[in-house]
Amino acid sequence: MKSRTLLLLSADIAGATAYKQAHSAGDTTPEWLRPFTAFFKEAPAVLMGKLALAFIEHDDLPALRVWRVAGDEIIFLAEPANAAEALGIVEAFAAMVADYNARLFDLHGLYLRGGAWAAPIGTENIEIEILEIPSATEAGEAYKEYVGPDVDSGFRLLKNAPHGHIVVSLKLAAALAAGGCLGQLGIGHVDNQPLRGLFGGKPYPILIAGKGSLDCGTLIALEENFIATFSRRPQVLRFST
Repeated sequence: MKSRTLLLLSADIAGATAYKQAHSAGDTTPEWLRPFTAFFKEAPAVLMGKLALAFIEHDDLPALRVWRVAGDEIIFLAEPANAAEALGIVEAFAAMVADYNARLFDLHGLYLRGGAWAAPIGTENIEIEILEIPSATEAGEAYKEYVGPDVDSGFRLLKNAPHGHIVVSLKLAAALAAGGCLGQLGIGHVDNQPLRGLFGGKPYPILIAGKGSLDCGTLIALEENFIATFSRRPQVLRFST
């Protein structure tokens, strides 16, 4: 069976709850609706435009879709065929977050932040078909849910993303590095923080795109040093060539 790797991308409006409370208006249409309605309509379109630029020399664009909308967050999903394709998608996503963050701040004083992470489907992360719920993207297909520690990790990481930037999971960054594909991401190691419920509370490297210039060897060594602290070696990810 062909191995599969999910690439998950989350774009989240920071400070959304406080903004809604400050811009509510009783029984009338609340003022806060405008930026959030625009976000859900515009951000996917902006992302597709950035994706088209990233793959302008290719005949086809990688398949990228909205997986979930949760509160003030849009989660996109792709299954890149290799490290180069994964890099192009992540670069397009980082560019969208930066541009849309500037737009949100200029118009509404709000901020956008993002996260990019990967989950290999197999033993630790699984796909579950919910037959009673139809897919929103494929007629006749059941809705698919994805469950596992790597899927969870990105949601734990997102709070560490600065405004206008994306946090990148160590697993994804090391897999891109192993494929020689870091492009213009400019990944920096800015901190170490425990992730609630993951890795036994061990401090986890926080990697931010646009906040540094780690090379491939340094990222791979960072992953090796982290997993060496475990008695049971965590699963690593390497993209197919």
